[in-house]
Amino acid sequence: MAASDSKTQLLSEAKAVAIFGDSWAEDNSHVSSGVFAGVQGWPVHLAKAINLPVAGNFAKGQSASSSLLAQLEAAETQLNNDPDLQWSDLLIVLHSGGNDFIGAERNYNPFAKDNFWLPHCLWGFRKKAEEVFLNLRNFLEILYKLGCRKFLVSDLPFTSAVPVLSIARLARVDKRGRWLSRRIREMVEDFNACCAAAGEPCTAAFISEVEALNDLAATSGGCAGSASVSLFLVDAFHPSHETHRRLAEKHVEDLQEQCLLEGRKSGSPASLPSTTASSSDAAERAEKMTN
Repeated sequence: MAASDSKTQLLSEAKAVAIFGDSWAEDNSHVSSGVFAGVQGWPVHLAKAINLPVAGNFAKGQSASSSLLAQLEAAETQLNNDPDLQWSDLLIVLHSGGNDFIGAERNYNPFAKDNFWLPHCLWGFRKKAEEVFLNLRNFLEILYKLGCRKFLVSDLPFTSAVPVLSIARLARVDKRGRWLSRRIREMVEDFNACCAAAGEPCTAAFISEVEALNDLAATSGGCAGSASVSLFLVDAFHPSHETHRRLAEKHVEDLQEQCLLEGRKSGSPASLPSTTASSSDAAERAEKMTN
C-alpha cells in the first residue's frame, strides 16, 4: 500500500473506509453474547449507506485518543499487505477522545496511577480537552503524511440526551459538549487550511454527534437535550444497533448538506467550511506537515 496524490473532493469517491476510535465506532457484529452483541457502530452503517466497503475497523472499546497510534500500527500491518489499496483511496472515520475524560483504559479506576479522572470532568475539563485536540490533530497529520486525503471527524457524545449523562447536567455537560464540539470543528477547519497551504488539499469533514443525538431524542418522545432510554443499550450510554443506524443516516444527511457526498441537495460543487485560521498560521503548520 503506497501513498498517492489524490485531490478528490467528494468523500464518497473513496474506495474504502478505515475506522479508528472507541466503542462508538466498533463493529461487534461477530459478538454473540454480552451487552454489545451484534451492535455495529455508526461508522460501519455510514460506510454501508455510501456504498463503501470497510477496509479495516481498528476502533477499540475503552480506547483513549492517546492509543490511536497503536490502532494505526494495526492498520499498517493489515493494509500495507493489500497491493490494490493505497492510503489515498481511504476515507478515514475518526471517533475518539471520550474515554480520556473517564480513565477508561485503566478500568475507570480513579485510584490507579495517573488515573484520577474526576478533575477531567469538572474543573480540569478544558485542560484535558486540549490534550484530546492535540492527539486528534497529530493523528490526522500522520495519516496525511501516509497519503490519506479524505477524513471524517466526529465530536463526542457529551450531551444529556445520553441517559447516563442526564445527571451530569449539574456539571454543565451540555454546555461543555457544545464547546467541545465547536473546538473540534475549528480544529478540522484549520487542518483543511494547512493541507491546502501545504500544496496537497484534503477533504476533512466534521460531523456533530451531539446534534444528531439531540435530534433523535427529540423525535423519540423527548426533547432535544433530554434522555431517551429506548435509544440506548442497558448501560444507558451506548446506542443500540438501530440508533447507530439512525445516527449514520443523520450524518449522511449532514454531509450531503455540506456538499461532500453524492446526492447533495444543492447544485454547487463540493466545498469546505470556511476556515478560521490565518494564512500565516496555516503556512506555518503546513511546513511542519510536509517535513
